[in-house]
Amino acid sequence: MFILLLFIVLCSTLFLSFFEREGTIKYKWTYIVITIVLCAMAAFRPEDVVRDYSTYIEHFSSKTKSEIEVEPSFQMIASAIKYFTNSYIWLFIVYALLSIPLFSYALQKLSLHPHLSLSIWIANFFILQNLTQIRVAVSIAFFLWGLFFVLQKQKIRYLLCIVCASFFHYSAIVLLLGILFSNRPIKKYERYILLSLPIISFVFSIGNIDIVDFIPIPYIQERIRQYNSLSSFETESINFFNIPYLLHLATYFLLLIKYQFLTAKISYLPLIIRIYACSIFFYLSLSFLPVLSTRISELFGIIEVLMIPSVSYAFLPQRYGILIVCIYAIAIFLFNVFYMQLLIF
Repeated sequence: MFILLLFIVLCSTLFLSFFEREGTIKYKWTYIVITIVLCAMAAFRPEDVVRDYSTYIEHFSSKTKSEIEVEPSFQMIASAIKYFTNSYIWLFIVYALLSIPLFSYALQKLSLHPHLSLSIWIANFFILQNLTQIRVAVSIAFFLWGLFFVLQKQKIRYLLCIVCASFFHYSAIVLLLGILFSNRPIKKYERYILLSLPIISFVFSIGNIDIVDFIPIPYIQERIRQYNSLSSFETESINFFNIPYLLHLATYFLLLIKYQFLTAKISYLPLIIRIYACSIFFYLSLSFLPVLSTRISELFGIIEVLMIPSVSYAFLPQRYGILIVCIYAIAIFLFNVFYMQLLIF
Protein backbone atom coordinates (compact mmCIF):
# COMPACT_ATOMS: atom_id res chain seq x y z
CA MET A 1 0.00 0.00 0.00
CA PHE A 2 2.85 2.40 0.88
CA ILE A 3 4.65 1.74 -2.42
CA LEU A 4 1.42 2.25 -4.38
CA LEU A 5 0.78 5.54 -2.58
CA LEU A 6 4.32 6.74 -3.34
CA PHE A 7 3.87 5.79 -6.99
CA ILE A 8 0.63 7.79 -7.11
CA VAL A 9 2.42 10.81 -5.63
CA LEU A 10 5.17 10.42 -8.23
CA CYS A 11 2.72 10.20 -11.15
CA SER A 12 0.75 13.18 -9.83
CA THR A 13 3.92 15.26 -9.61
CA LEU A 14 4.95 14.23 -13.11
CA PHE A 15 1.51 15.19 -14.43
CA LEU A 16 1.78 18.62 -12.82
CA SER A 17 5.20 19.15 -14.38
CA PHE A 18 3.51 19.60 -17.78
CA PHE A 19 1.45 22.52 -16.49
CA GLU A 20 3.57 24.22 -13.85
CA ARG A 21 3.96 27.94 -14.21
CA GLU A 22 6.32 29.41 -11.67
CA GLY A 23 4.75 32.14 -9.55
CA THR A 24 1.09 31.14 -9.87
CA ILE A 25 -1.05 30.17 -6.90
CA LYS A 26 -1.73 26.73 -8.36
CA TYR A 27 1.98 26.02 -8.74
CA LYS A 28 2.82 27.06 -5.19
CA TRP A 29 0.05 25.13 -3.48
CA THR A 30 0.49 21.90 -5.39
CA TYR A 31 4.19 21.95 -4.60
CA ILE A 32 3.53 22.61 -0.91
CA VAL A 33 0.89 19.88 -0.69
CA ILE A 34 3.22 17.30 -2.26
CA THR A 35 5.97 18.32 0.17
CA ILE A 36 3.62 17.87 3.14
CA VAL A 37 2.53 14.44 1.85
CA LEU A 38 6.16 13.36 1.47
CA CYS A 39 6.91 14.54 5.02
CA ALA A 40 4.03 12.47 6.36
CA MET A 41 5.08 9.40 4.37
CA ALA A 42 8.68 9.61 5.58
CA ALA A 43 7.66 10.23 9.19
CA PHE A 44 4.96 7.57 9.46
CA ARG A 45 6.14 4.92 7.00
CA PRO A 46 5.50 1.29 7.98
CA GLU A 47 8.29 -0.36 9.93
CA ASP A 48 8.77 -3.12 7.36
CA VAL A 49 8.99 -0.98 4.22
CA VAL A 50 12.77 -0.31 4.43
CA ARG A 51 15.59 -2.40 5.85
CA ASP A 52 17.25 0.32 7.92
CA TYR A 53 14.20 1.05 10.07
CA SER A 54 15.12 -1.50 12.76
CA THR A 55 18.75 -0.28 12.72
CA TYR A 56 17.67 3.25 13.66
CA ILE A 57 15.45 1.88 16.41
CA GLU A 58 18.49 0.04 17.79
CA HIS A 59 20.60 3.21 17.65
CA PHE A 60 17.79 5.14 19.30
CA SER A 61 17.50 2.64 22.14
CA SER A 62 21.25 2.14 22.61
CA LYS A 63 23.08 3.92 25.41
CA THR A 64 26.46 3.54 23.70
CA LYS A 65 27.94 5.89 21.10
CA SER A 66 29.72 4.78 17.95
CA GLU A 67 32.13 7.32 16.54
CA ILE A 68 31.89 5.78 13.09
CA GLU A 69 28.23 4.81 12.71
CA VAL A 70 26.35 7.50 14.61
CA GLU A 71 27.13 11.21 14.68
CA PRO A 72 26.72 13.37 17.81
CA SER A 73 23.72 15.04 16.18
CA PHE A 74 21.86 11.73 16.19
CA GLN A 75 22.69 11.18 19.84
CA MET A 76 21.54 14.69 20.71
CA ILE A 77 18.26 14.32 18.85
CA ALA A 78 17.62 10.89 20.36
CA SER A 79 18.41 12.15 23.87
CA ALA A 80 16.12 15.15 23.46
CA ILE A 81 13.28 12.90 22.28
CA LYS A 82 13.79 10.41 25.11
CA TYR A 83 13.61 13.27 27.59
CA PHE A 84 9.94 13.65 26.67
CA THR A 85 8.97 10.22 25.38
CA ASN A 86 10.36 6.76 24.66
CA SER A 87 8.49 6.51 21.37
CA TYR A 88 11.01 6.07 18.56
CA ILE A 89 8.47 7.26 15.98
CA TRP A 90 9.47 10.81 16.93
CA LEU A 91 12.95 10.13 15.64
CA PHE A 92 11.59 9.66 12.13
CA ILE A 93 9.25 12.62 12.49
CA VAL A 94 12.11 14.92 13.50
CA TYR A 95 14.40 13.77 10.68
CA ALA A 96 11.60 14.10 8.13
CA LEU A 97 10.90 17.65 9.29
CA LEU A 98 14.60 18.52 9.24
CA SER A 99 15.31 17.23 5.73
CA ILE A 100 12.25 17.36 3.49
CA PRO A 101 10.99 20.96 3.89
CA LEU A 102 14.53 22.37 3.58
CA PHE A 103 15.29 20.24 0.53
CA SER A 104 11.96 21.08 -1.09
CA TYR A 105 12.44 24.80 -0.47
CA ALA A 106 15.99 24.77 -1.84
CA LEU A 107 14.80 22.85 -4.90
CA GLN A 108 12.07 25.40 -5.52
CA LYS A 109 14.60 28.22 -5.32
CA LEU A 110 17.03 26.53 -7.72
CA SER A 111 15.10 24.55 -10.31
CA LEU A 112 13.58 25.91 -13.51
CA HIS A 113 11.09 23.00 -13.33
CA PRO A 114 10.46 22.38 -9.60
CA HIS A 115 7.76 19.72 -10.10
CA LEU A 116 9.93 17.82 -12.57
CA SER A 117 12.93 18.04 -10.22
CA LEU A 118 10.74 16.91 -7.34
CA SER A 119 9.70 13.89 -9.42
CA ILE A 120 13.33 12.85 -10.00
CA TRP A 121 13.90 13.16 -6.26
CA ILE A 122 10.84 11.07 -5.36
CA ALA A 123 11.79 8.33 -7.82
CA ASN A 124 15.32 7.95 -6.53
CA PHE A 125 16.84 9.95 -3.68
CA PHE A 126 13.69 10.19 -1.56
CA ILE A 127 13.63 6.38 -1.41
CA LEU A 128 17.38 6.02 -0.97
CA GLN A 129 17.91 8.76 1.59
CA ASN A 130 14.74 10.15 3.18
CA LEU A 131 13.27 6.69 3.73
CA THR A 132 16.51 4.80 4.33
CA GLN A 133 19.58 6.94 5.07
CA ILE A 134 17.80 9.60 7.10
CA ARG A 135 20.98 11.20 8.48
CA VAL A 136 22.39 11.60 4.97
CA ALA A 137 19.07 13.11 3.87
CA VAL A 138 19.52 16.06 6.23
CA SER A 139 23.09 16.57 5.00
CA ILE A 140 21.91 16.57 1.40
CA ALA A 141 19.25 19.18 2.16
CA PHE A 142 21.90 21.53 3.58
CA PHE A 143 24.13 20.88 0.56
CA LEU A 144 21.38 21.76 -1.90
CA TRP A 145 20.59 24.91 0.06
CA GLY A 146 24.29 25.72 0.02
CA LEU A 147 24.33 25.56 -3.77
CA PHE A 148 21.88 28.45 -3.81
CA PHE A 149 24.55 30.50 -2.07
CA VAL A 150 27.21 29.32 -4.53
CA LEU A 151 25.09 30.74 -7.34
CA GLN A 152 24.83 33.97 -5.34
CA LYS A 153 28.64 33.94 -4.92
CA GLN A 154 28.30 33.75 -1.14
CA LYS A 155 30.91 31.08 -0.39
CA ILE A 156 30.98 31.71 3.37
CA ARG A 157 27.30 30.82 3.64
CA TYR A 158 27.97 27.71 1.56
CA LEU A 159 30.68 26.68 4.03
CA LEU A 160 28.26 27.17 6.92
CA CYS A 161 25.75 24.91 5.17
CA ILE A 162 28.40 22.19 4.75
CA VAL A 163 29.39 22.50 8.42
CA CYS A 164 25.74 21.85 9.28
CA ALA A 165 25.62 18.98 6.78
CA SER A 166 28.73 17.38 8.34
CA PHE A 167 27.11 17.68 11.76
CA PHE A 168 24.42 15.29 10.57
CA HIS A 169 26.66 12.91 8.62
CA TYR A 170 30.46 12.70 8.64
CA SER A 171 30.71 11.90 4.92
CA ALA A 172 29.38 15.38 4.06
CA ILE A 173 32.82 16.79 4.92
CA VAL A 174 33.85 15.95 1.35
CA LEU A 175 31.32 18.54 0.16
CA LEU A 176 33.79 21.20 1.30
CA LEU A 177 35.22 20.69 -2.18
CA GLY A 178 32.20 22.68 -3.30
CA ILE A 179 34.04 25.84 -2.34
CA LEU A 180 35.92 25.31 -5.62
CA PHE A 181 32.70 25.22 -7.62
CA SER A 182 31.47 28.18 -9.60
CA ASN A 183 28.87 28.94 -12.23
CA ARG A 184 31.25 30.73 -14.55
CA PRO A 185 30.93 29.67 -18.21
CA ILE A 186 32.71 26.46 -19.17
CA LYS A 187 35.43 27.25 -21.66
CA LYS A 188 36.28 24.99 -24.56
CA TYR A 189 39.40 23.47 -22.99
CA GLU A 190 37.47 22.71 -19.78
CA ARG A 191 34.75 20.96 -21.76
CA TYR A 192 37.40 18.64 -23.21
CA ILE A 193 38.69 17.92 -19.70
CA LEU A 194 35.18 17.22 -18.43
CA LEU A 195 34.45 14.98 -21.41
CA SER A 196 37.59 12.95 -20.73
CA LEU A 197 37.11 12.79 -16.94
CA PRO A 198 35.15 9.48 -16.93
CA ILE A 199 37.99 7.85 -18.90
CA ILE A 200 40.62 9.28 -16.55
CA SER A 201 38.63 8.07 -13.55
CA PHE A 202 38.28 4.61 -15.07
CA VAL A 203 42.07 4.46 -15.50
CA PHE A 204 42.43 5.12 -11.76
CA SER A 205 40.10 2.20 -11.13
CA ILE A 206 41.58 -0.43 -13.44
CA GLY A 207 45.09 0.68 -12.50
CA ASN A 208 44.36 -0.01 -8.81
CA ILE A 209 45.54 3.49 -7.94
CA ASP A 210 44.62 4.20 -4.31
CA ILE A 211 43.85 7.92 -4.27
CA VAL A 212 43.47 7.79 -0.49
CA ASP A 213 47.28 7.52 -0.39
CA PHE A 214 47.43 11.02 -1.87
CA ILE A 215 45.77 12.47 1.25
CA PRO A 216 48.65 13.98 3.28
CA ILE A 217 47.04 13.31 6.68
CA PRO A 218 47.46 9.69 7.92
CA TYR A 219 44.62 10.07 10.46
CA ILE A 220 42.12 10.88 7.71
CA GLN A 221 43.42 7.98 5.59
CA GLU A 222 42.84 5.59 8.48
CA ARG A 223 39.36 6.97 9.21
CA ILE A 224 38.35 6.53 5.56
CA ARG A 225 39.48 2.91 5.45
CA GLN A 226 37.92 2.21 8.84
CA TYR A 227 34.60 3.64 7.68
CA ASN A 228 34.64 1.48 4.57
CA SER A 229 35.58 -1.62 6.59
CA LEU A 230 32.78 -1.16 9.13
CA SER A 231 30.23 -0.51 6.41
CA SER A 232 31.39 -3.07 3.87
CA PHE A 233 28.36 -5.27 4.38
CA GLU A 234 26.11 -2.56 2.96
CA THR A 235 27.48 -2.37 -0.59
CA GLU A 236 28.69 -4.93 -3.11
CA SER A 237 31.58 -4.28 -5.48
CA ILE A 238 31.10 -1.47 -7.97
CA ASN A 239 29.41 -2.39 -11.24
CA PHE A 240 30.50 0.11 -13.89
CA PHE A 241 27.90 -1.11 -16.37
CA ASN A 242 24.69 -0.87 -14.35
CA ILE A 243 21.89 0.73 -16.35
CA PRO A 244 21.23 3.81 -14.11
CA TYR A 245 24.91 4.77 -14.13
CA LEU A 246 25.13 4.42 -17.91
CA LEU A 247 22.02 6.61 -18.29
CA HIS A 248 23.52 9.23 -15.97
CA LEU A 249 26.76 9.11 -17.94
CA ALA A 250 24.84 9.55 -21.20
CA THR A 251 23.03 12.56 -19.71
CA TYR A 252 26.34 14.05 -18.59
CA PHE A 253 27.79 13.75 -22.10
CA LEU A 254 24.60 15.09 -23.69
CA LEU A 255 24.69 18.23 -21.55
CA LEU A 256 28.36 18.78 -22.41
CA ILE A 257 27.88 18.19 -26.12
CA LYS A 258 24.86 20.53 -26.31
CA TYR A 259 26.37 22.98 -23.82
CA GLN A 260 26.35 26.01 -26.11
CA PHE A 261 22.68 25.52 -26.93
CA LEU A 262 21.54 24.73 -23.39
CA THR A 263 23.53 27.32 -21.46
CA ALA A 264 21.40 30.11 -22.92
CA LYS A 265 18.31 28.46 -21.41
CA ILE A 266 19.67 27.02 -18.14
CA SER A 267 21.45 29.59 -16.00
CA TYR A 268 22.95 27.06 -13.57
CA LEU A 269 24.17 24.56 -16.20
CA PRO A 270 27.94 25.13 -15.66
CA LEU A 271 27.58 24.51 -11.92
CA ILE A 272 25.59 21.28 -12.21
CA ILE A 273 27.95 19.85 -14.82
CA ARG A 274 30.98 20.51 -12.60
CA ILE A 275 29.28 18.96 -9.57
CA TYR A 276 28.21 15.87 -11.46
CA ALA A 277 31.75 15.51 -12.79
CA CYS A 278 32.81 15.06 -9.13
CA SER A 279 30.15 12.38 -8.69
CA ILE A 280 31.48 10.46 -11.68
CA PHE A 281 35.12 10.87 -10.64
CA PHE A 282 34.63 9.54 -7.11
CA TYR A 283 32.35 6.71 -8.22
CA LEU A 284 35.04 5.33 -10.52
CA SER A 285 38.31 6.32 -8.85
CA LEU A 286 37.23 5.10 -5.38
CA SER A 287 35.77 1.84 -6.66
CA PHE A 288 38.29 -0.12 -4.56
CA LEU A 289 36.41 1.28 -1.53
CA PRO A 290 32.86 0.48 -2.68
CA VAL A 291 31.02 1.92 0.32
CA LEU A 292 32.88 5.21 0.20
CA SER A 293 32.67 5.36 -3.59
CA THR A 294 28.90 4.96 -3.55
CA ARG A 295 28.37 7.33 -0.63
CA ILE A 296 30.43 10.22 -2.02
CA SER A 297 29.06 9.72 -5.52
CA GLU A 298 25.52 9.93 -4.13
CA LEU A 299 26.34 13.10 -2.19
CA PHE A 300 27.43 14.93 -5.33
CA GLY A 301 24.95 12.96 -7.42
CA ILE A 302 21.99 14.70 -5.77
CA ILE A 303 22.56 17.33 -8.47
CA GLU A 304 20.65 14.92 -10.73
CA VAL A 305 17.46 16.58 -9.47
CA LEU A 306 18.58 19.61 -11.49
CA MET A 307 20.59 17.81 -14.17
CA ILE A 308 18.02 15.30 -15.43
CA PRO A 309 15.22 17.90 -15.92
CA SER A 310 17.72 20.01 -17.88
CA VAL A 311 17.55 17.35 -20.60
CA SER A 312 14.03 18.56 -21.44
CA TYR A 313 15.53 21.72 -22.94
CA ALA A 314 17.47 19.66 -25.47
CA PHE A 315 14.26 18.77 -27.33
CA LEU A 316 11.83 20.92 -29.30
CA PRO A 317 9.04 21.32 -28.48
CA GLN A 318 10.04 21.06 -24.84
CA ARG A 319 7.02 18.98 -23.82
CA TYR A 320 8.63 16.04 -25.64
CA GLY A 321 11.71 16.50 -23.49
CA ILE A 322 9.54 16.64 -20.37
CA LEU A 323 7.88 13.39 -21.48
CA ILE A 324 11.29 11.72 -21.80
CA VAL A 325 12.23 12.86 -18.30
CA CYS A 326 8.89 11.53 -17.00
CA ILE A 327 9.54 8.14 -18.56
CA TYR A 328 12.99 8.14 -16.96
CA ALA A 329 11.53 8.98 -13.53
CA ILE A 330 9.02 6.12 -13.70
CA ALA A 331 11.70 3.72 -14.96
CA ILE A 332 14.17 4.59 -12.17
CA PHE A 333 11.38 4.26 -9.59
CA LEU A 334 10.52 0.76 -10.85
CA PHE A 335 14.23 -0.12 -10.97
CA ASN A 336 14.73 0.95 -7.36
CA VAL A 337 11.63 -0.89 -6.14
CA PHE A 338 11.71 -4.14 -8.11
CA TYR A 339 15.38 -4.66 -9.01
CA MET A 340 17.28 -2.93 -6.21
CA GLN A 341 14.45 -3.72 -3.74
CA LEU A 342 15.03 -0.53 -1.78
CA LEU A 343 11.40 -0.79 -0.66
CA ILE A 344 10.04 -4.04 0.73
CA PHE A 345 6.63 -5.35 -0.23
